[in-house]
Amino acid sequence: MVKLLLIGFGLFAFSCDSEDILNYILEEEGCIDESACNYDENANEYDDSCIYAQENLDCDGVVVNVCGYDDFEYLSGCTTSTCIAYGLEGLEVIADGYCEITGYTNAVSYDVITTGSLQKVLNIGCDWSEVIYDNYSCDNVEYCGGIGSNWDASDSWPVISNLICE
Repeated sequence: MVKLLLIGFGLFAFSCDSEDILNYILEEEGCIDESACNYDENANEYDDSCIYAQENLDCDGVVVNVCGYDDFEYLSGCTTSTCIAYGLEGLEVIADGYCEITGYTNAVSYDVITTGSLQKVLNIGCDWSEVIYDNYSCDNVEYCGGIGSNWDASDSWPVISNLICE
């Protein structure tokens, strides 16, 4: 009789779909899209919570694409038609120009580099006629001398990195 009872209980317990029970126990909702900013590697159930970067920005809000250029590391430009040394004060104008070109209003923050020989410095205006602030456009953005050209950053000619726009 005990054997029949145990066999009956075993059949009852294993007649439930054990995979469904296991999935219910292991189910963790979250964002399962690896391209989303809030991807959750532990999630196995999509819950509509994915958040994506805005156009031309990464998940931290840093500008990563300017006029199709997505391989730059630093940004520079000029603030006058004669492209005289612009110093730290001129970076605000340059940063705002990049933000406007990428579809945003103005710069919120950026890092400043004033020392070192740098490559991958994207410029607004390699020709003096292009550097007037009112002319800031994708037509005037390029690597002056090519992507591998050296830029010697200084207090007079600083560059921008990690530009965040709003």
